[in-house]
Amino acid sequence: MRLFALILVVLLASWTLPWASGSQLDCSIYNSNKAIIQSLPFRVDINPSVNLSGSSYVRVDYGGRVTDLTLTMVDSIPTSIFCLDSLKSLTIQYGTSLTIPPEIARLRSYLTSLSLIKISSSLTLPSELFNLTNLVSLSIISCGLETLPDAISQLSALNELDLTGNRLTSIPVTLAQIFLLRTLVLNANPGLTSLDNLQGTQFLWNLNASNCFIDHLPMNVSNTGVIELNGNQLTSLANLETIISDITTVISLKNNNITVLPTTIRKATKLEILDLSNNQLTELPEVVYSLSALKTLILSKNSFSRLEIEWIQGRFRTMSAVVIL
Repeated sequence: MRLFALILVVLLASWTLPWASGSQLDCSIYNSNKAIIQSLPFRVDINPSVNLSGSSYVRVDYGGRVTDLTLTMVDSIPTSIFCLDSLKSLTIQYGTSLTIPPEIARLRSYLTSLSLIKISSSLTLPSELFNLTNLVSLSIISCGLETLPDAISQLSALNELDLTGNRLTSIPVTLAQIFLLRTLVLNANPGLTSLDNLQGTQFLWNLNASNCFIDHLPMNVSNTGVIELNGNQLTSLANLETIISDITTVISLKNNNITVLPTTIRKATKLEILDLSNNQLTELPEVVYSLSALKTLILSKNSFSRLEIEWIQGRFRTMSAVVIL
């Protein structure tokens, strides 16, 4: 029995809880948030009157607790910042070949917003990042990210995900398992050819994947309010009826090669803005004139004949929508 107890003690001492990675970090040496900030090897502005784009700064509440931290142009990420026990928002921006320490998992109790902006040309996300289960907003912008791990689904509270300007070629099917996700931004991932893994997503309000290489629409992305897929390789709008509904208000598909606007556009009964500029349309279907909520219709740089342009202009003279041809 004593031998068993000894073995158990040794095992418990050696195990590391998934959110306590980097347990070598001793936060007990800091008696306050002030001590942590003052220990950093670079200048940090305290409660600046405006957010400073070229400096590191913090927001400190009345109790002396750091709630927001922005690190700008640092050479490395000090692990001591992960001892900030009330940190809600962390931004790290404009670094060179930075890596995210596993100690970031220590922020799991309070951190709701994490932004990584231009900190690497080939960023890899540590598994510990996906223990930040209170994250509501995650932005990884222009970091050379090539793969979004399946573990993204562990961030079950995520409401906004911005992956602009990376090198993604696909998105994981597990993304559709984040039921609270409302905004997904995938702009400027030139190797991204498909959004098919979003199939089954039910509450994604804002889908923005412009300037990628997407050549077809996904299927069954329900309850989408704003769809922006500008600057892609779309030639057809097959499946449009499965991603629009009576709550869709904005559809922007400019700078593609679309030849036909399907009559299923009628499903978007509350559509206010429709941008189809710089495509290959030759005719506008009759159902467009019945979209009573439409406020702005942009059709410039298409292949309409002079007679079709005159017809469109004439039809909209009796309607309140602004038409740009």
